[in-house]
Amino acid sequence: MLRTIPHAICKDLVTSLDFGGITAESDGLLLEARIQTPTFEELLKDKIDLVMGCKGSGKTAMFRLCMDLSGEFLEDFNIALLNGADEQKQEPVFQRYIKEFEKYSEDDFQVFWKVYFIYLLNDCVFRSPKYKERLKCAAADIKRFEAAAKKSEIQVLKTHNSLFTIIHSAISSIKSIKKVEGKIGIDGSISAGIELRQPAKDTETATPLFISALLDSIHNVLKKANLRIWIMLDRLDEVFPRHSEIERRALRSLLRCIRVFQEEHIRIKVFLRDDIFESVTEGGFAALTHITDRCSSSLNWDADEITHLVLKRALQSEEVRKHFNADNERCNTNQQYRSQLFYSMFPRKINGDDTIKWLYAMCQDGKDVVAPRDIIELMREAKRIQFKKLNSTKDDQDWLISPSCFAEGFTAMSKKKKDVLLKAEFPDLFPHMLCFEQSKAEHKETSLKLLLGRGWRSKIKSLESIGFVRADRSKKTWTIPHLYRPCFEIRNGRAKTT
Repeated sequence: MLRTIPHAICKDLVTSLDFGGITAESDGLLLEARIQTPTFEELLKDKIDLVMGCKGSGKTAMFRLCMDLSGEFLEDFNIALLNGADEQKQEPVFQRYIKEFEKYSEDDFQVFWKVYFIYLLNDCVFRSPKYKERLKCAAADIKRFEAAAKKSEIQVLKTHNSLFTIIHSAISSIKSIKKVEGKIGIDGSISAGIELRQPAKDTETATPLFISALLDSIHNVLKKANLRIWIMLDRLDEVFPRHSEIERRALRSLLRCIRVFQEEHIRIKVFLRDDIFESVTEGGFAALTHITDRCSSSLNWDADEITHLVLKRALQSEEVRKHFNADNERCNTNQQYRSQLFYSMFPRKINGDDTIKWLYAMCQDGKDVVAPRDIIELMREAKRIQFKKLNSTKDDQDWLISPSCFAEGFTAMSKKKKDVLLKAEFPDLFPHMLCFEQSKAEHKETSLKLLLGRGWRSKIKSLESIGFVRADRSKKTWTIPHLYRPCFEIRNGRAKTT
């Protein structure tokens, strides 16, 4: 039997609710309310190196959790994490060197990434006071590394430096390397300390061999010190200009580097949007299976994980925990208990549908992915609307958040998503999205031609890649998911074809 919540108590409970921030950077509940999904477990166990997912699917949250948990968990396994692309939003460091990167081929970018990682490892491990005691046993090996680096035109930095200095040093070293011409003697020997590039069938073997030797010497140091390093790279959509040839060459070469770092003492962990992965590997990518062998499936949360996400954040409120007599341990371990607890707080149905199923269906994008960011924003908006209604009534309440507030919260989330995500993150595709404004949700080829005009196939393919539309190849139809209908004022039904 449903028990009503007295108005004053309900208002206090709703006030105490905090669903956190919609971005990993602004989410104060990220660590306390974390959900350890199977992909996260695989990452912690070093089973995967490439984490893929759409915008808002939790890649950056996973990245931040790894960085936050490194002291609590990973260091027990002798694993240290380095942030390999710590971009500043106001002034991205990598983008200062776009003019230089414009000159780089894929081969050059492979050299850059490896030299950059050498500098990063030297700076953040060999020069760090944190590892001074641990590295004493490998002091002789570090000196051999320094001597080899000097001969190879890589100037080892003796003090801790900023990311800007590290990138600048890596680029300067590559310029020096390019200026040195190897000379072949009568006996076939190569001078100048650098082995010439040998012809190769693909870019993977085009890197000067001395770099591999330097990485081997770093590996020997780490092995002797019983230390494993993970270089973590996230937010790569902000490092290079989107949809540019620079981005394509840079990220293709970075993906190839993942395969190079297969020794357990040095790993490259990349967090990448799946639409970017598809675009940079389009047209062929040699030995792609070697990379995807240690790649996650695209991040996607199931209905129970979404339920757990909402509950874990709601239960951060002590008032809510006490009122509903909630057991945190059971919530974490028992799916049936999660369902019962959810429906004691929230309505069982919205618009005639089971609430959890409604949440899941309404927030799915065209790739059938539900992003945690959208669920969190929906709950934040629903809470705001519920609180506003509680201020205008003195009635007791059946739930913390009513069905109408859920529905209004969804509409508010969708409208905000249009401006905050779609317009800002996909400026090149946004004009194509606007073509669907105030249209119908279902389309055939003829209506797409009318809406999108010349080049409609490539336009709709791009919109499919980011989940703005859902394609049904067997029926030759394209549907705008519920997620985007409110913000573009899209009506249910099929569009006219004439």
